Amino acid sequence: MIRGLRVAVALALALAGCKSDEVKSAAHQLSWKPPRGVSLSAEHPGGLSFTGGVELYSIAGAPVPLGEEGQLDTLLLTALGGAKVEPLPKRISGRLGDIPAGKVARWVLAGNGQRALHYYLPLKDRYLLISMTTGEAAFGAKESQLDLSLSSLKIE
Repeated sequence: MIRGLRVAVALALALAGCKSDEVKSAAHQLSWKPPRGVSLSAEHPGGLSFTGGVELYSIAGAPVPLGEEGQLDTLLLTALGGAKVEPLPKRISGRLGDIPAGKVARWVLAGNGQRALHYYLPLKDRYLLISMTTGEAAFGAKESQLDLSLSSLKIE
């Protein structure tokens, strides 16, 4: 009997470990497996809110094209303004890149003991802004986790 109980407990733990953390949103036409340790806390008309300072904004309307790297400061202010996100005062970096879902602009900002990572992904009739804000000490590890998680972002 004890052996059967052990097997049942082991099976239950294995099934719990296989549980997907993927978030699917029909309203925002996407699916995404957020970074490790981050979970969905709310879905609202403007996007998705997650634990750990992570937000995904879906902004309707014609997106601003990515342009050139020299135009990233203007694009940053436009993207953040559309999502009603207040930028941190100092831009650490800004560059263009690619994730499986498409071409993106990526910025790191700092100020007031915080760091923020923002990704701008223009789509056909909207854009996504994926943001994470956290304390400076925790930023490095969380930045890497967010970067890695974007490989799972799918636009439906």
